[in-house]
Amino acid sequence: MEQRKGGRTDAPVGSIAPALYMAPLRRLGLTEGEVNVYVALLTLGRASTMELARQTGMHRTALYDVLENVMQKGLASFVFEGKRKLFCAAKPERLLGYVQELQERLQQEKEQLRDVVDVLSSIEPLRKERLSVEVFRGKKGVKTVLEDVFSVCKRGDEVLAFGFGGSNLFKVLGPYYHRYIMRSIHDFGLFYRAISDPRDLEQEYVRYLKKLPRTQVKYVLRGVEAPAHTRIYGGKVAIILIEKDPTAILIDDEKVAAGYRQFFEFLWGLTDTA
Repeated sequence: MEQRKGGRTDAPVGSIAPALYMAPLRRLGLTEGEVNVYVALLTLGRASTMELARQTGMHRTALYDVLENVMQKGLASFVFEGKRKLFCAAKPERLLGYVQELQERLQQEKEQLRDVVDVLSSIEPLRKERLSVEVFRGKKGVKTVLEDVFSVCKRGDEVLAFGFGGSNLFKVLGPYYHRYIMRSIHDFGLFYRAISDPRDLEQEYVRYLKKLPRTQVKYVLRGVEAPAHTRIYGGKVAIILIEKDPTAILIDDEKVAAGYRQFFEFLWGLTDTA
């Protein structure tokens, strides 16, 4: 078997193409070497370190460390046959148990992190001035701004929204945006009033919103178009441009938010029910 630098091999480990299992297992936190060793053990049944080194193309000195890590994850064990120490793989179903352990560990860390967040949130800045305008780019940036409402608003608060782009949020963010709306209304008990752009009227987005509880939708006259999707909540204003490169601008200023809120109420009085 041809060996490359770093102990990796050009040939796939076992008879299954690595593309079918490598990426999912890597996402679980296994290294490429750990995946190769685990699959090699599944292929060989029981194997010595020498046999594993041949199968994986790894140097034996590196193989010992990788084997130890695989066993620590509960994915391998060893037995003695006479004086020979042989290693064997745990059944693939063990991977589901490993995922469950990861989830439990993450939940514990999340609970511990809540205490850390409370401590850090209690820190008062030496300088009271703070950045009032932030720009977020990409889908993750837009999601960060959307979810800011959960840290600002309490149950029963109202979110005001107007402008073009609501339907595009559904298209670009996919199922996430549907879950976001459900969390906002059902889990957090927020109220929504939205003024939609005429271009959104025939979209599934508006028809969807009209069916939701605690939600009112109106629309401006055709010919009056807003290029961005704007949200007002608490003392903040979020301006989201989604059509090309997703970008969100978050303004944290009570006076600015009050001005936008007055503008929204002015438009609300001029608009028709969708």
